[in-house]
Formats: sequence, C-alpha cells, structure tokens
Amino acid sequence: MARLDERMLWFDGMAEPPSLYLTQDDLERLSDLLDAQGGRFAKLEGELARAVVVPREKIPRNVVTMNSRVIFENETTGERREVTLQPESALR
Repeated sequence: MARLDERMLWFDGMAEPPSLYLTQDDLERLSDLLDAQGGRFAKLEGELARAVVVPREKIPRNVVTMNSRVIFENETTGERREVTLQPESALR
C-alpha cells in the first residue's frame, strides 16, 4: 500500500527511499527545467542530487525513464492506460 508523505512517495515498511537512477540526458533535461523554475522545487533538486547517473544502455527494462511508455492497469476495474513520460518542453 503506497502513501504520499510530505517529501516523496514512500512505501509501507521502507526505511529509506528507493534507489534513483537517471541517464545523463534525463538529468540534464530535469536540471534545465528546475533552473527555469527559479528554485521552486528544492525537494526535487535533492532527489536529483542523490541519483546515480548511468548510461542509457545500463538502465534495466523495468525502470521508467524520460520517453518511456508505461501501461498502468487499474487492479479493480482492469482498465488499462498507456502513457509516455515526457518533459513539458516536448509537449509544446
């Protein structure tokens, strides 16, 4: 069961936040977006600071990165929804 706390999404029973892996390109894109926001997202900046930067080819297939397509399934209704994680700049 997931719950949202004031810092980030935590999962019941977890003592530490899950590992965070980013590609160099994704780190640069997110950092550029944060710079444009003038420091309004300090918590996200902290998360990016703790991220492990790895080459794209080293990201496991079950890890969501920018431009990943993800299928969500509602376990109650069985409804499925596919989304692509994109930076806001790609939507313009």
